[in-house]
Amino acid sequence: MAIERAQDAFDTKAFLAKQAFVDSNRISIMGWSHGGWTVLKALRTELTYKNTQGPFRAGISFYPYCTKPLDNLNAPLMIIHGENDEWTPAETCTAEMPSGKTKHEVIHHIYPDANHDFDWPGLDETFEGQRLVYNPAAAKQAIKHVKGFLEKYLKQ
Repeated sequence: MAIERAQDAFDTKAFLAKQAFVDSNRISIMGWSHGGWTVLKALRTELTYKNTQGPFRAGISFYPYCTKPLDNLNAPLMIIHGENDEWTPAETCTAEMPSGKTKHEVIHHIYPDANHDFDWPGLDETFEGQRLVYNPAAAKQAIKHVKGFLEKYLKQ
């Protein structure tokens, strides 16, 4: 499913690149949970997609489940997790972080006392056995990190 979604993302990127108001060299990708997993697939160099017109400028992945090493990517990546996330544990990505120098920066932020969906204002429920609760401090920190990451990689 993530490969099909990544293809959708590249198709969207191709559409956006044709718009006069879009700088086609500054298109990034961001996703949450399954969408975060899609970001990881879209940045993998060994996967091929139609209509890509090149890689995304950067990728941001909120609480994905990592299944492959993160050292062979075609763009900088920032991953964001809550430390209490049992649905997509941060450890899955920690275990896949590059151990040496990579072509592109890979950052992994893990916020204390934060669960899956920690950035969803007002959320406080248990869904499919998983605790989902808004954490304003973690959400604020995530916004700061996202803005900084995008400023770093989207500036010309």
